[in-house]
Amino acid sequence: MLDNQTKQVSLFPDANLQTKRIYEYDYSKNSDKVSVSLEFQNSEVNDLGMPLPAGRVRVFQNDTDGSQEFIGEDNIDHTPRDEKVRVTIGNAFDIAVERAQMDYRRITDRVSEQDIQVKLRNHKKETVTVVVVEHSWGDWEVTKSSLPVRKVNARQFEFDAQCNPDQEVVLTYTIRNK
Repeated sequence: MLDNQTKQVSLFPDANLQTKRIYEYDYSKNSDKVSVSLEFQNSEVNDLGMPLPAGRVRVFQNDTDGSQEFIGEDNIDHTPRDEKVRVTIGNAFDIAVERAQMDYRRITDRVSEQDIQVKLRNHKKETVTVVVVEHSWGDWEVTKSSLPVRKVNARQFEFDAQCNPDQEVVLTYTIRNK
């Protein structure tokens, strides 16, 4: 190596991973983008199954001619074997999203309601599921929703919106906060 030269060396050989592609919209993180992540199990089935050190993970996929194409990178934490790893590789440029508060009502001095609308437009050629992540405060309840709601914890809930090619999905919900 030359003086002051930098050389990258792979820590692990290329692995042929069984991954799950996740499309996620979280207004609190990025108000107008749907993020794309890959999730996989750090297991022997995926040619891994050993503790993974924290650091940068670069993701490549085979192009139509068989050459490798860089699709994104992310930093991961130290990951024990047999645990899930999630790598966010960027934003989906072919899924558009708009979120708006359609109404706000003060029921009492301690209770309010909001009507929220999230529009998703899928310009991909395949159907995708977008996980819509929402956050709230205090004592909350989703009282009405156009899609099933899933409570994640005391401050977060999610919806799975199935988006067909070249179609718009409109999620509407009403949340009551105390």
